Amino acid sequence: MSTATRTDTASAELHTRVAGDTAYLQESLETWRWFRDSGMVNSQHLVNDGLDAASCANNQGTTWSYNQGVILGGLVDLARATHDQDYLRQATVLADASTTAGDLHAGDVLVEPCEDTDCGADAPTFKGVYVRNLGELAEATSSTRYQVYLRRQAEAAHERDRTPQDGYGLHWAGPPGPVTGPTQQSAVDLMVAALR
Repeated sequence: MSTATRTDTASAELHTRVAGDTAYLQESLETWRWFRDSGMVNSQHLVNDGLDAASCANNQGTTWSYNQGVILGGLVDLARATHDQDYLRQATVLADASTTAGDLHAGDVLVEPCEDTDCGADAPTFKGVYVRNLGELAEATSSTRYQVYLRRQAEAAHERDRTPQDGYGLHWAGPPGPVTGPTQQSAVDLMVAALR
């Protein structure tokens, strides 16, 4: 999933930077159409982790936060590249779902499904990807509700997940856990998105 949406984002961004381009824009539009029709967006408007290899149907896999975020950024870039606000409307549907999804929140604070077990090496970056892209959508739509959401996340992390040395762990809902490069990167993404 993420490869397709990263291709969509990269192509849309390249289109806006290459004078007279049509090829990158076409690639971005084709990628979006494929993703939209792939079935990875479930009935709750959340992006599952991929497609089943045998059936090419939604694998009903985990709805990681980064899966929700990458597509938001791609749709913002498509709206910018095409001047078509429908992409922002589609992103808003997805963002409304992900900012309220029970599986992605502990109370009202963003969590990863693996936080009670082992998130491995890459999952500590996922929330950062999500909030960075949600921040882009908030800016593109002038949405106060997304800004309120981002500020609430930042306040929770600052109050509940910050160590005495101003390090941030994985658990924005607290208590502070081990601080790593990936957890710090996610926290920085959060603080920047909340200040946009």
